[in-house]
Amino acid sequence: MAATLALRQATADIHRGEFVAIAGASGSGKTTLLSILGLLDRPSSGSYWLDDVNVGLLSESQLNRLRARTFGFVFQNSYLLAEESVGENVALGLKVRGVPSLQRQVIVKRSLAQVGLMGTADKRAGECSGGEKQRVAVARALATAPEVILADEPTGALDLASTNQLIALLRRINADGMTIIVVTHDPLVAAAATRSITITDGVTSD
Repeated sequence: MAATLALRQATADIHRGEFVAIAGASGSGKTTLLSILGLLDRPSSGSYWLDDVNVGLLSESQLNRLRARTFGFVFQNSYLLAEESVGENVALGLKVRGVPSLQRQVIVKRSLAQVGLMGTADKRAGECSGGEKQRVAVARALATAPEVILADEPTGALDLASTNQLIALLRRINADGMTIIVVTHDPLVAAAATRSITITDGVTSD
């Protein structure tokens, strides 16, 4: 089977503290670019520098460590464990890192407060609305204290009211100093960002 070239001449220069939207039509290469930025995929050519590190020279274990401390991920489908509580979902990454239970509880409470869901830690995740699930997903990403939030079509399954609420949340988090990179086809999300990068047939332009 012939290989599919998802990106070509794709160049992006993103600075700490920015809120950047990566926009483009379906199939344009947006998610591929986000996966490369988040160290989930390696590019077949070219280079990617993250904080003066050429990540193409890193081993898989080094990539895993760099990814864990740098990025928090939010996806279109929140990927919550429906039968678990909101708090348990937010604490997942902390458990993987071996954070003690009492410390996890403090971090979960703080993270839920950041997204406007204080007092919901014991609520079953499956009982949350679509907008609440995405805010829980943001809280889960924030809990591990990443340097960058990467979001792939986070409003794609939301109604307008929930979309506006999530946009306001992302802008507030960015105002607090968090770097945010969002893949989107939603003009509302793109307009909320401080800068947009457009991808057309694998080619980027500002």
